[in-house]
Amino acid sequence: VTKPELKARIKELEKRLMFIDNYLIEKGLYDEALEYVEEAIVAYEELPFE
Repeated sequence: VTKPELKARIKELEKRLMFIDNYLIEKGLYDEALEYVEEAIVAYEELPFE
């Protein structure tokens, strides 16, 4: 994968994340989603894998 391809992929992912972020804020679900993600990260970090 070339550097320009990676940059294009990153741009596309940023667009998708912004869309999701805006949708959650618009629907009033942002805080609930943030709490869920934070709990998922903690659970993932507690897994016995490296």
